[in-house]
Amino acid sequence: MEIIVWVILFSILMGVVLVVQYWADLMRQKESYTREELLDFIRIIPDRLQKLAGKDDLAMAIAALAAGIVAAWLLTLLGGLFSENVVADVPDHAEAGVPNYFFQSALFVFVLHIAWPSFKDFALDRGGEEGMLFKILSAELPFFVGLSVTIASINLTCWGVFHEMTFLFVLPDMLILLVYAGYRIDQVEHPHDGPGRKSGNALKRRPLENDEF
Repeated sequence: MEIIVWVILFSILMGVVLVVQYWADLMRQKESYTREELLDFIRIIPDRLQKLAGKDDLAMAIAALAAGIVAAWLLTLLGGLFSENVVADVPDHAEAGVPNYFFQSALFVFVLHIAWPSFKDFALDRGGEEGMLFKILSAELPFFVGLSVTIASINLTCWGVFHEMTFLFVLPDMLILLVYAGYRIDQVEHPHDGPGRKSGNALKRRPLENDEF
């Protein structure tokens, strides 16, 4: 039952994030819109998912999105591993314990967001731009979207199905994660180099000759 509810909520929240981000992007580009442009969800959602890959290989983007989903569930189960089982009929990861609040919060997402450029620099130094590790870490946008939307939907699922975690935590945490997911999707259309990231131009810079100043 929990998995079915999570799949439904994940699909809804992902759709909401994609559509709202599309509306925001549309409003930046145009001052007037047709009804079809705003409400053609059958076109909007697949188009946003396709653009989520950006310049990366589509298969790599799908793998990164799946990796983000798996990482979110691993964090959730890890929180349950450290939580005390108080209610017999409630899974450990859905209990209102401090470890669950910790591992299912937006904290891990923000920590990874800050540390990710360092991971990419490390991979770049070891294997260059053609290295497999650097290519995997470069598919960060779909990874973070999958991670944040999954944690948000898990929060809502645990609260809605088992009613143990407080809604005062679930609601703001979910909203923060969804806003962050929209921000990462927006980076596909409006990319910029993050802190600590080495730009491709810097890597390909031609050394100066002796007579050049």
